[in-house]
Amino acid sequence: MTTDEKALTYLKRVSAELQQTREKLREEQNRRTEPIAIVAMGCRLPGGVTSPDGLWRLVSEGTDAVGAFPADRGWDLDTLYDPDPDVSGTSYVREGGFLDDVAGFDAPFFGISPREALAMDPQQRLLLETSWETLERAGIDPATLKGESVGVFTGVAGQEYAPRMGTGSEEIEGYVLTGGAGSVVSGRVAYTLGFEGPAVTVDTACSSSLVAIHLAAQALRSGECSLALAGGVAVMSTPGAFVEFSRQRGLALDGRCKAFAAAADGTAWAEGVGVLLLERLSDARRNGHAVLAVVRGSAVNQDGASNGLTAPNGPSQQRVIRQALENARLSAADVDVVEAHGTGTSLGDPIEAQALLTTYGRFRPEDSPLWLGSLKSNIGHTQAAAGVAGVIKMVQAMRHGVLPKTLHVDAPTPEVDWSAGAVELLTEAREWPERGEPRRAGVSSFGISGTNAHIILEQARPEEPSDTPAPARTVPSGVVPLTLSGTTPEALRAQAASLADHLRAYPGTPLHDTALSLLTTRTRFPHRGVVVAGTHEEAVERLAALAVAPDTAPAVHGGGGVVFVFPGQGAQWVGMALGLLSESVVFAEWMARCGEALAPFVGWSLVDVLGDEEALGRVEVVQPVLWAVMVSLAGLWRSVGVEPAGVVGHSQGEIAAACVVGALSLEDGARVVAGRSAVIASSLAGGGGMLSVALPVGVVEGRLGGGLSVAAVNGPSSVVVAGGVDALGVLEEELGAEGVRVRRVAVDYASHSVEVERVEGELAGVLEGVSAVSSGVPFYSTVMGGVVDTALLDGGYWYRNLREPVRLEEVTRRLLGEGRRVFVEMSPHPVLGFVVAETMGAVGVDGLVVGSLRRGEGGLERFLRSVGEVFAGGVDVDWEAAFDAWGARRVELPTYPFQHQRYWLKTERAGGDVSSAGLTPSAHPLLGAAVELPGTGGVAFTGRWSVRTHPWLADHAVWGTALLPGTGFVDLVLTAGAEADCGALEELVIEAPLILPEDGSIQVRVEITEPDESGRRAVSVHSRPEGDEPGWTRHATGTLLPEDLDSSEPTLAWPPADATPVPVDAASVYADLAERGYEYGPAFQGLRAVWTRDDEIFAEVALPEQQQEDAGRFSLHPALLDASLHAPLIYGTGLPRLPFSWNGITLWTRGASRLRAHFVPAGEETWQVTVTDHTGAPVARIDALIGRQVTQEQLAEARLARETGSSRLDNMVYGTNWAPAEATDLAAAPTGTWLVAMPAGHTDDATITACLTALGDRGTHVVPLPVDTSGRGALTDLIARAVPDVNAITGVLSLLALDETGHPGVTGGLAATLALVQALGDAGIEAPLWLATQNAVATSDTDPVHSTDQAALWGLGQVAALEHPARWGGLIDLPATLDDETGALLTTVLGGGSGDEDQLALRDGMVLVRRLERTPLYRPQPDETLWQPTGTTLITGGTGALGGHAARRMAAGGAGHLVLVSRRGSDSPGAAELTAELTEAGARVTVAAVDVTDRQALADLLAKLTADGDPVRTVVHAAGVNGFGSLEETTLDDFGAVVSAKVAGAAHLDALLGDTPLDGFIVFSSIAGVWGSGSQSAYSAGNAYLDALALRRQGQGRTATSIAWGAWGGGGMVDATSAPQLRRQGIETVRPELMLTALDRALTGGQSGLTVANIDWKRFHAAFTARRPSALLQGVPEVRRIAAAEARARRADLATAGSLRQRLAGLDEGAQNEILLDLVRAETAVVLGHRDAHAVHPDRAFQELGFDSLTAVELRNKLSAATGLRLPATLLFDHPAPAVLVAHLREALAPEGGPTVHRAVAEVEKLRTALASVPDDRTVRAQVTAALQVLLAKWSPDAAQDGTDDDLDSVTDDEVFDIIDNEFNEFTAS
Repeated sequence: MTTDEKALTYLKRVSAELQQTREKLREEQNRRTEPIAIVAMGCRLPGGVTSPDGLWRLVSEGTDAVGAFPADRGWDLDTLYDPDPDVSGTSYVREGGFLDDVAGFDAPFFGISPREALAMDPQQRLLLETSWETLERAGIDPATLKGESVGVFTGVAGQEYAPRMGTGSEEIEGYVLTGGAGSVVSGRVAYTLGFEGPAVTVDTACSSSLVAIHLAAQALRSGECSLALAGGVAVMSTPGAFVEFSRQRGLALDGRCKAFAAAADGTAWAEGVGVLLLERLSDARRNGHAVLAVVRGSAVNQDGASNGLTAPNGPSQQRVIRQALENARLSAADVDVVEAHGTGTSLGDPIEAQALLTTYGRFRPEDSPLWLGSLKSNIGHTQAAAGVAGVIKMVQAMRHGVLPKTLHVDAPTPEVDWSAGAVELLTEAREWPERGEPRRAGVSSFGISGTNAHIILEQARPEEPSDTPAPARTVPSGVVPLTLSGTTPEALRAQAASLADHLRAYPGTPLHDTALSLLTTRTRFPHRGVVVAGTHEEAVERLAALAVAPDTAPAVHGGGGVVFVFPGQGAQWVGMALGLLSESVVFAEWMARCGEALAPFVGWSLVDVLGDEEALGRVEVVQPVLWAVMVSLAGLWRSVGVEPAGVVGHSQGEIAAACVVGALSLEDGARVVAGRSAVIASSLAGGGGMLSVALPVGVVEGRLGGGLSVAAVNGPSSVVVAGGVDALGVLEEELGAEGVRVRRVAVDYASHSVEVERVEGELAGVLEGVSAVSSGVPFYSTVMGGVVDTALLDGGYWYRNLREPVRLEEVTRRLLGEGRRVFVEMSPHPVLGFVVAETMGAVGVDGLVVGSLRRGEGGLERFLRSVGEVFAGGVDVDWEAAFDAWGARRVELPTYPFQHQRYWLKTERAGGDVSSAGLTPSAHPLLGAAVELPGTGGVAFTGRWSVRTHPWLADHAVWGTALLPGTGFVDLVLTAGAEADCGALEELVIEAPLILPEDGSIQVRVEITEPDESGRRAVSVHSRPEGDEPGWTRHATGTLLPEDLDSSEPTLAWPPADATPVPVDAASVYADLAERGYEYGPAFQGLRAVWTRDDEIFAEVALPEQQQEDAGRFSLHPALLDASLHAPLIYGTGLPRLPFSWNGITLWTRGASRLRAHFVPAGEETWQVTVTDHTGAPVARIDALIGRQVTQEQLAEARLARETGSSRLDNMVYGTNWAPAEATDLAAAPTGTWLVAMPAGHTDDATITACLTALGDRGTHVVPLPVDTSGRGALTDLIARAVPDVNAITGVLSLLALDETGHPGVTGGLAATLALVQALGDAGIEAPLWLATQNAVATSDTDPVHSTDQAALWGLGQVAALEHPARWGGLIDLPATLDDETGALLTTVLGGGSGDEDQLALRDGMVLVRRLERTPLYRPQPDETLWQPTGTTLITGGTGALGGHAARRMAAGGAGHLVLVSRRGSDSPGAAELTAELTEAGARVTVAAVDVTDRQALADLLAKLTADGDPVRTVVHAAGVNGFGSLEETTLDDFGAVVSAKVAGAAHLDALLGDTPLDGFIVFSSIAGVWGSGSQSAYSAGNAYLDALALRRQGQGRTATSIAWGAWGGGGMVDATSAPQLRRQGIETVRPELMLTALDRALTGGQSGLTVANIDWKRFHAAFTARRPSALLQGVPEVRRIAAAEARARRADLATAGSLRQRLAGLDEGAQNEILLDLVRAETAVVLGHRDAHAVHPDRAFQELGFDSLTAVELRNKLSAATGLRLPATLLFDHPAPAVLVAHLREALAPEGGPTVHRAVAEVEKLRTALASVPDDRTVRAQVTAALQVLLAKWSPDAAQDGTDDDLDSVTDDEVFDIIDNEFNEFTAS
C-alpha cells in the first residue's frame, strides 16, 4: 500500500470516527436537553380541590378558597388569635388555606396498621394517596410498576406532626421515627409501591417542589429512572407557622395573598399536595401515554451571601430564569406567562417583579406582554407544594387556552416601575390564543433558605403523523363489561358511584373506551363488581345500583378452580342462544362446528331449530341442540380465560362434558347424543314418566311402590323418581296431600330406570364404534360417583349413563371436599345451580354457583354478566377477549375512592409544660394542673374550658344554656380530694350554676383547705371568664373526708327482682326531657334501661362511644353519673330540677364507663343512690341527693316566656322525622295474587321491573296493570278485564306515582291514583292498597327530596287511609335505585312485616318509619334581631285572611314594598282596608290581580317589578282554596282546581325565581298535608307538595321555609261555623299573633318543615284513630300516654262490661231495655255536651241530635267499652236512634240463640260465686253438699238449665263505609 493510500485509509477512518463522535455528542446533547413529559397530575388543595380539574374550576371561577382555622386539629382556637402582633404565642390572622379531611387516610389500602397510620405525618399519607391517584390518571396500573426504576422526588418543608422521639404516647412508640422523618416522605411512597428508582426528599422551603421536579427531570435524562413522581406536600399540623410569622409581621391581616398589588400586606399560609408523573418525552410517546405538557427546561440556584438569609435576591432570581431559558433553548420572548412566586409581601413581590421585568419584560413587543399571575391569590401560600400547584395550574391553563385572573389586586404595586418592561398583571381572565408556536409558561418558586427554582413549561405538541395513515376510527358497538374493584365493599360501591357520576358528566365518552381503561389501567382488588351495559344510560343506571348494593364478600372462592357443570334436559327455551349467535364470533364458530358434527345424524338445521318451538318439543331434537349449545358455551367460557379444573355432567350433560375435555371428538359426541335421543324417541317415549320430589333420598325410597325407582339424587332434598305413569300419579297425589313439593318432569319416558334395559340392544348398535381418550381435565362421573379415566367412556358407558341413577349429590360433595368452590353451569338456563347450592349448604361451605344464560336472556349481555359474577368471585378473567375492544382507547377515569378513617394525634392543651411553671400536671380532662398553697396547707387545681376545647360539656344545657352538670362538680371535687388523700365527700352544695360561654373560655379553680383535727378539708369551686373580667364566682362549697376503700354494700341482683321494666326509647325520652327544659346532647344521652319497684328506680347507663376513651381519666365521668339521674327525671313534671346538695358520697372505683344505679326515696326531692359497675362491683354510694328548681334568673325567663305565649307556643310545634322501624319481620312476604298498577308508558322502568321481580322472587302471583287513563270508569273496566275474580286479589301496589307528566297542577300519576282509589272501590276489590313513590320524602339532611310531584301522593294517600281504612295498606317511598336487598324489604313491608306502620321509606337496607314529633322552636337570644324582610315582598293570596296577617307581619318587620297578589286584586273583599292599614304602617303597597296558576301572568308581574326597580326579595305563598268531598265523590276537575291553587303557584314561583337570592321563600302549608284530612284529598295533596318543595329547595341550597299551619283564629278557612266542629275534633284555633311569632322564630332560626297547631290530643287521637291506628302519631308524647291510658281503660272496661252482662242476665226484656236506654242516653249526653240525659229523646235520630262523624265514633267507643262488644264504626247509621240502638245492644248482649235469661239464673250465678269462697274444711263442705243435694232433688231434672254463659264472638268492625257527607265534613286548619 502506497503512502497516499495509507493516508487516504487513515483519513477515511478518522472521518468515520469523527462522524460517530459527532453523532454520540448529538445524542448526548439531545438526551441532556430532551423535554420531560408530564403524563399525569394529582393534587389536593384548599377549597375542596381533589384533582387538577377541580383546581381548574377553582381558578377559572375566581374562587377565594381561604377560610377559617380548622377546628379538628386540636388547636386552641380560643387563645390562638390576638389582633396584637406582639402577643407571644398568638396569631393576628385567623384564616388560611386548609385542606378538607386532612386527618383522613385509607390505611388498610396501603397495608398500614392504625398505630403506624396514627404516627405517620399526614404529609406522608397525603402523598401516598395522591401518588396512587396520579398513576391511575396516567392510565397505569400502579401494581405493574413494582420492581421498576420509578423515582420519587418530593418537596417537604417541615414535619410538625409527630412528637419528639421518646415523648410520644405508648400507642405510637416505635413508629415516631419513620412517622416524622422527612426522608421517609418520599421513601414511604417508594417502599409501599415497590419502586426501585431514586427516592429523594427535598427541603428548600417554599421552592421544594420545583426543585424536586428539576431533580426528577435530571434523573430521567440521565437514565437513573424511567418514570418519576415529583411534587411537594405541606400540612400545617400545628399553627406554628402562623405564630412565627405573626412575630415577623409577615402575614396578611385578612389571610389573603395580594400578589403584586398595592394593597399587599403579607403572605397567607396554606397547605396542599401536588404530584406530577414525569417521563422522557420519547418514552411517553412510545408507551402511548398522554402528554399533558412538557418541562422544556429548568434551573436551580442560590442567593448566596446576599442582603439577608430570608430576604429575596433579585439578581439571583434573574440568573435562575436565564439559566432555565438557556436549558430550554428558548428566548424570553418565547414565554407567554409566568406563574409567579407572588406571595403578597411588600418586600418580596417588588423584587420578583423587577427580576421578571429585567428578564422577560425587555425586548418584547408592547402588544405581547408577559402576563403575570399567582395561584396564591386563590388558595394562599402552600409552601412546599406551592411550585407544583403553580405547575398544575399552568398546565391546565394551556389545555384550556385561558389565563385565569389573579385575585385581590386593587392596583399594581407602586413599588415597581412597570414601565421598565412589558409585564402585566392578570387582573382579569384572558384567552390564551394559539400563535403558531406552542403555549409556554414559566413557574417560579423562591425558598426562604435562598434556593431559587424556575421551570419552563411548554404545550404538548401533537404527535407527528405516521407515514401510513391510520384507518378511520369506528367506535365499537354492543355491550361491554365495566369492571370495578376495591379493597372493601364500601370502596367498591364508592367506585361505582364515582364512575356513574363520571359517565353522567362525560356522556360522549364511548363505553368501549371506559371498559378498556378499567381493564388495563386499574389494579384488581378482592372486592369486585362488574356492570354490563350497552348504552350510557344503562351504564349509569346499573352503576348507581351497584353503588347502593349490599356488602359483597371478599373473593374466597376462586382458589380451587372452576367446575364446568353440564345439565341434562330441561334448560331449553325457544330462541335460546340466538343472541349469542349474532353477537359472539367464538360462540357462532363453535355452534357451526357442532352443526357440522350433527349433520350426518339428524335431518334438521341446528340454527333453524333454535327458534322452533315444535321441534324443541321433541326429544330427538332438543337433546342434540342442548348438547351443541353446552359445548359452544364451554368454548365461549374458555375464550375469556375461564378453564375448567373439572367437569361434571347430569345425564345427557355428560356427553357435552366429555367433548369439552377432549374425551370424545365432536363427531362421536354428536353420534352419541343424536343416536341415543333417537332411540329414546322411538322406543322409550310414551312408556313412563319422571317425578321430582323435594325430600331426602332415604325418605323417598321408603315411599316407592312397585314399578318406581330413584332416577337421580341431585341434592339433599332433591330426588327424581322414574317409572310408570299411574304409579307416579299415586305417589304425586300422596306426597302433594302431605305438603311435599312435587313436580312432574316434562318427559314421557322413564330414563335412569329399569325401563331403559328394553333398548339396551338397540343402543348398543347405535353406539358401536364410539371411542374415547384420556383427558387431562378430571371428569367427575355421575354414573360412577367420582373421577373416571375418560378413556372408558365407550358405547357401553353411554348406555349406563342412560340406565343408571344420576349421582349428582355424591359427586358434588366430592368436589366440595376437594376444595372446589366455583361451579359454572354450561346451559341456556340454569337448572342445577339450586341443587348444587343446596348441597353446599348441607356440607357447610360457601361457594359460588353461576349460570351462563337465562331464559329470555340469550345474548352477550347475559353471558358477560355471568362472567362478571365469576370474576367477582375471585376467578381471573381475560376481559379483553370478552368483548370487542378493537379501536377502543384509554381514557381518564375517576381515581380510587379511598375510604378514610380519622388518624390524628391528640394535641395537649396549649401552655407548654406546666411543671416548668412550678405546677404539678394533672391527667384529669378538666383540670390541667395543681399547686400547693404556701402557708395554708391547701391545694388549688386549675383548668381552662370552652365549648371548643371541651365540646361535650355543651351537651348539658337547661333552657338553652350550657352549664356544668352537678355531677361535674362532684367529679372535680372527688378528683381534687383524692390528690389530697380526702377522696370521700361529706357534703357539697351547689350555690350558682357554672355557665359555659358560647365564645371564649373560662378559668376554673378547685381549692382545698388544710385538714382540720378530724381530717376534714373544706373544698370550693370557682370560675371566671378569661379576659378582662377579674372577679371569681364561687359555684360550690363542701367538705371532704378521708376515703374508706372497703365497701360494705350488699350485692344487688340484676335485673332487680320483682321490678317492672320501663320501655326506654332514647330519642323519645330525651325529646320529652327537652320539652321540659333538659336539653341533653349526645354525650349526655346515656340512659339505656330503667326498672321500677314501688317507689324505687333502677337504671343502666353507658357512656357514648366518643366519651369512653377518656372515662379512665375521671373519678366518675360527669356525663355517666348525670345519665343515671335521668331515670328519676322521666317521672318528673314542671320546670327542671337540678342537683342542689350532695351528701355522703363514697367512691370505691374510678374510671367507669358503664353503671347501674339504684334510687331509693330518702325524703322530699331526695334520693339515696347506690352505684355499681356493669358486673355488680361497687362504684359509689350517695346517701342523699337533693334537687331544686333552676336559678331565679332562669325561672324569671321562663315566666316571661309564658307571658309572651312562647312557652305555650313551643308546645304547639312539631316536625316529621324518620326512624328505623323498631321491628321488621324479614320472613314476612306478600301472598296470593297482587295487582300492580303502573303507568302504561313506564312498564320498562327499572323501578317497576325491580318491584315486579321482587314480588315474583317471593312467590307472589303478580298481575301487572298498565294504566293509560285517569278516567274512573275506564280504569274500572280495565281492572275488570285484568282481574276476572276480584276476590282473588290479596293486595294492590300502585306505582302510578312514577308518571310525573302534566305538572304543574295534577300530574298523570296523581290523577291516575285518584282514579285507581275510586275504581278499586267500584270494582269491589277490598284488598289493601299500597301507594309507592320514589324519592318523594327526605328521610335526613343527606337524603333530599327529588320528586315534589310524587310527594303530593302522600297527601292523597293519607286521606285514602282515613276514608277507606279497611282497604288501605300504606305509603312507601322507594330510593332512587332498587337493588335486591331493597326489593326484598319492599316485599317484607307489603307482606305485613312492619306491623301497623303505614308510612315508610326504604333507605340503605333499612325500613324507616315516619313519625310526628314535638320539635323545639328556635328561641332567639335576648339581644338577637329577628328575621326581617328587605325590599319587595310578594304575597300570594295577599288579600285573604292569612295573606293579610302575613302582610302585617312583613310591614312591621320593615318590608318597604308589599305586593299583594290575588285573583281579584283590588276587587277582593277587604283589599282597600288592608291596603290603607299597611300604608299607614309605612309600607308601599301594590295590589295585583294575577292568577298564580297562570305562569305567564306571574312571570310578567315579576318582570315588571324588576324593571321598576322592585325585584322580589321575599315570597310568601299563602294562596289556596279548599274543597270538600269524599274520594268517592271527587271529580278530577274539582280535584285539579284545589291542587293547582296550592301547587301551580308555588311551582311557578320556584321556577321563575330560580337561584335569585331571596330573603325568604315562605310557603303556608297545612296540617292536612302532614296527616291527611277526610273529605279534603285535593287540599291534602297540594299541601304535601308544598312541604316537599321547601325540602327540595333546601337541598338545592336555596332558601325555603314551609310551615304546616293548624287552625288560625281571626278568619281564613276557619270561621265561626267551623271552629266549634274543629274544637270537637281536638283542633283548637290559635291567635294570629302566636302564629306569626312562630313564623318569626322559625325564620330567624332557619327552621322549616314545622307543623304549628294547637291540638287536644285526647280528642284528636280518638277521632283520628277510631277506624284505623296511626303509627305516625306515636312520636307525640301525649299520644303515647293516651294509648297507655286507653289500654288500662280497656282492661277496666272488660270488667265493667262483665258486670253489665250480669245485671242484664237477671232481668226480663223490659228491664233490660230500661237499663240500656239509660246507658245510651247518658253516654250520648256526655258526647254531645248536654248536662242532662233527658235532653236525649229516645226516638229522635242521632243525626237530628247533632252527631257528626267524630261524635258518632266517640259514642261508639264509649258504648263498646261499656258493653264489651266490638261495635262497628257505622253503629249510629245502622241504628239511627237511641231506642233502635238499644234493641240492637240487647240482642247482642243476650246469649246467642237462647231466650231472655230469667232472674233465677242470675241468682244461681251468685250461688256459684258464694261456693267459690267455701273454705277447705271437710265438715263445712259436707254441709254445703248435703244442702245442694236436697235442693237438686226438689228440682225437676227435665227443667234443669245449664247456666254456663255462651261465649259470644264480638262482631267484626265494618270499616268500609262513608260517613262523611255534607252534614259531617271534617275540617282542616288553614
